[in-house]
Amino acid sequence: MKRMKVSGIFIAFFALLCVLLFTGCSLFQSDEEKAEGYYKLGLKAAEEKKFDAAIIHFRNAVQKNTYHSQAHYQLGSLYMEEKRPHQAEGELKLAIKYNADLDDAKKKLALLYFQNRAYENAITLYKELKEKGKADLDVLLLLGTSLTNVNQTGEAKAILSEAVTTYPDNPSAKIGMARILLMERKPEEARKMMEEATAADRENIGARLSLAQFYEGLRMGELAESTFAGIKRDFPENPVSYLSSARFYLRANRLDDAEALMGEAIAKGLKDPTLFHTLAIIKHRQGDQDAALQGLKDAITNFPDDQNSLTLLADYYVILKQYPQAIEAYGNVIEKWPKLMPIKSKIAELLLAERQDDQARDHIEGIIKEDPEYAKGHLLRGILLRKEGKVTEAREEFSMARVLDPKSAEGNYYYGLTFLDDQKYEISLSEVLQALEKDPTSTKIRMTLSYIYLRTGKASMALEELEKLLKKQPKDEQALFLRASANLALKNYEAAVSDYKKILKENSDQPVIMFQLAGVYSMQGKFDEALKGFGEIMDTYPDPARPLQEMVKIYSDRKQYEEAIRLCDDYLGKHSGNMKASLIKVNVLLRKKDYAQAKVILSDMIARNPESELPIMMMATVFAADRDYDGAIDMYQRVIELNKENPLAYMKIASIYQGKGDADKAIETYEKLLSVNESYGPAANDLAYLYSQMGKNLDRAMSLAIKAKEALPENADVADTLGWVYFKSGSPLMARNQFLEAIRMKPSNPMFYYHLGLVYHQENNFSKAKEMLKQALELGLGREEKGQAKKMLEEMG
Repeated sequence: MKRMKVSGIFIAFFALLCVLLFTGCSLFQSDEEKAEGYYKLGLKAAEEKKFDAAIIHFRNAVQKNTYHSQAHYQLGSLYMEEKRPHQAEGELKLAIKYNADLDDAKKKLALLYFQNRAYENAITLYKELKEKGKADLDVLLLLGTSLTNVNQTGEAKAILSEAVTTYPDNPSAKIGMARILLMERKPEEARKMMEEATAADRENIGARLSLAQFYEGLRMGELAESTFAGIKRDFPENPVSYLSSARFYLRANRLDDAEALMGEAIAKGLKDPTLFHTLAIIKHRQGDQDAALQGLKDAITNFPDDQNSLTLLADYYVILKQYPQAIEAYGNVIEKWPKLMPIKSKIAELLLAERQDDQARDHIEGIIKEDPEYAKGHLLRGILLRKEGKVTEAREEFSMARVLDPKSAEGNYYYGLTFLDDQKYEISLSEVLQALEKDPTSTKIRMTLSYIYLRTGKASMALEELEKLLKKQPKDEQALFLRASANLALKNYEAAVSDYKKILKENSDQPVIMFQLAGVYSMQGKFDEALKGFGEIMDTYPDPARPLQEMVKIYSDRKQYEEAIRLCDDYLGKHSGNMKASLIKVNVLLRKKDYAQAKVILSDMIARNPESELPIMMMATVFAADRDYDGAIDMYQRVIELNKENPLAYMKIASIYQGKGDADKAIETYEKLLSVNESYGPAANDLAYLYSQMGKNLDRAMSLAIKAKEALPENADVADTLGWVYFKSGSPLMARNQFLEAIRMKPSNPMFYYHLGLVYHQENNFSKAKEMLKQALELGLGREEKGQAKKMLEEMG
């Protein structure tokens, strides 16, 4: 019989087919079947506590089948375990979206909301579960507590009453009800309910602890202490019994009693790292930082695998401002638990604080590479970019952080800071307010809000915010300083003095605060106290000429010119050739009208500092004061030769020409400045007004006025100029809007009312015209406009 030859290709195919049949290869599986396979692998890995592998398998499952609700649920659960709330929320929402009957996912999501204090969201889900008849004890308790936390006490009481009736032997329901009764100001009923909760189960340490804390809350100290003592007696091997009593003593500031308890528990050999943590807190409160540090190290020695102990040691190094040690300690945490992103973030923050920007950058980029959707990573990258002056790029990162973690206040806060950098206060204010709404307890957010209010002239609102802050932190120096500034803006001088003195009481060696305090005395007219204060910091203030300048001003205001000059000469004797002090002396001579001596000093300064603009600018001022306007113009021209971009020199020349009535020369000077710096708002504004006053070149005037408005949007004079150009161009409606805006920003300027009166007059709205013109006259118009206003009022009857 002839044997058949079998080709190599057939043998290979047959071998592959056998492999597929006997190994379960997924070559012919659908995506849904592959997803189910990954899901089962994920369950197995989770059961074996291989959580990283489980996450990978569940991710693969939802990648193959987006609608796999159970895989989303398992992912959400694991993310909750790993304290990644943003990712957990996203996955649990998807689980519910693809399976509306997945009640376990709803419970997990509701719990997540509860833990993150998003009580309204938690309430919605718990109510839905209750309506479906899925309300077990946990659902009722958490729903009742959530309702209590949002002050819906009536509904909370009904839910907790149901829990008490349905589960009469459970103390938690009674404890929740006692809280409601307390809120209703029924302490005796609440006490009865709490005591019933404890009596129902004497072996329930949690219920008895709640009772002790209840007594403490009602200021029944002896009863609370005896209850804590009873817990310790009945549960001698439970560390919680010692800890709860020690914390009671801590709250009562009985540090020695608390220390004795912790020493007893540790000596007894109770196994709980929190005992060492609490002892460290006691030692810190006693002012013994070395012992506190040692307590945390002892916790690590006894419990080397306790994550909390390692983290607390690092945190304490931060409190002590020992940042290199803190970085090392956080690094030890990461070595054991490499997935802890919040700890990695802390390391990056400390590197930034230590100005190790290159190391910080590497660390931050590693965080983002590991988890591109980790909001804190983008936040840190933004902080670094902002530190480098890259505001636009930083803003993009903060915006990304807001999207990735919309519940976090930090995204809004730092995003708002980028607009504060650009002095765009309205946008910054909006973001900071949103941040404060998300985190009302944040000191830095409230501080920044106060600063914005101060910068935008809302001193009363700044004061209100600072009062809230200082109520919790009465010694916060930055808050005290800002409150003093707010009080100064409101002319509450004594309050400002009080705050500066509080700062100096804690640290008397603060020349900047002493300078501010002396300045307030000067504002109050307490000149002798002011002189004494400025004199005390002449040698310690960062810029010693500043106190000199203030003292000289006081003497000059009193016309004690010789004393002011003596001060300057004394200072110059110690700091020979100091330009700032020499210019201060020249200012005194100017006020004394001793122009000749001022010119002598300035000539010497110019000879010694030929490249400096300051003495030449001052010489021009002296010439102008001496009515030598041509000499002043020559000096300003010399400044421009040194620096053709010096805007003040051009502006002064133009002003002199206008004063001399030479409008053409003034226009020529303004145009020269704008050719050098086309976006210089003050020049664009003044030239636009000059053109419109002359009734010529109105198109150019309009272009300039709009440019000035863009450069200086919050300037009342610029709004008035634009309005005047509109008026001269025959657009009264547009003019009126600008004049109204100018009045809103500076209601004390009579010219704005005069201009608005002209608009109303042109519109034949004579009652409004009269009102505005009368207001202008009351505020004090110039002679020419005053005559015109009176004439118009007479014509209108």
